Amino acid sequence: MKRSFCQEWFKKQEKIDRLTEENEGLKRKLRYRERRREEGFFGSSTPSSKVPVNPNSSQHKQRKKRGAKPGHKGAGRKGFDETQADDVVELRAQVGQHCPKCGGPLTNKGTKNRMVLESRPVKVQRVVYRLPQQYCARCHCTFAPTTACVLPKSLYGNQALASAAAMHYLHGIPMGRVCEQMGIEPGSLVQMFHRLARLFDAVP
Repeated sequence: MKRSFCQEWFKKQEKIDRLTEENEGLKRKLRYRERRREEGFFGSSTPSSKVPVNPNSSQHKQRKKRGAKPGHKGAGRKGFDETQADDVVELRAQVGQHCPKCGGPLTNKGTKNRMVLESRPVKVQRVVYRLPQQYCARCHCTFAPTTACVLPKSLYGNQALASAAAMHYLHGIPMGRVCEQMGIEPGSLVQMFHRLARLFDAVP
């Protein structure tokens, strides 16, 4: 009799423990759903704009109309005028004179300007410096000005040298990529860097 009583007691206790765990689990799920309904889908990380109901806002603020007043110019990104453009590109029409859907004639409605900020690849330009030659018949000497922006007997200007050196040594761009971007032969670029190294050899 005592043994059967202990078995019944254990069964009841197991049932009580199981129901207690289920009850705690249901309570946790209920609290989670209530918190998500109040705070939003991402909990405390939900931005204020996505919170379903902001408890700190009054009824007057909730009914207040959002947005700027009519006629407000705004503070968005600034464009530019056509007169300020560095280059104007004319595009050709791709559909011809007839509608590609029905075949009817198309009417010219003018052009539409689209402002774009674009970067050009850094390419070397062929520049010709016209150096006036002055000759002295008495001394038999010829005088010509020197180009301050070019090293003696150098094919590439100082700006090209500085750009290539900054791209390779400062920004870590490979030499092959520098040659492709600037339009310089690899052998010429190596000679440029060697000459720069000799010029700055004494610099600590």
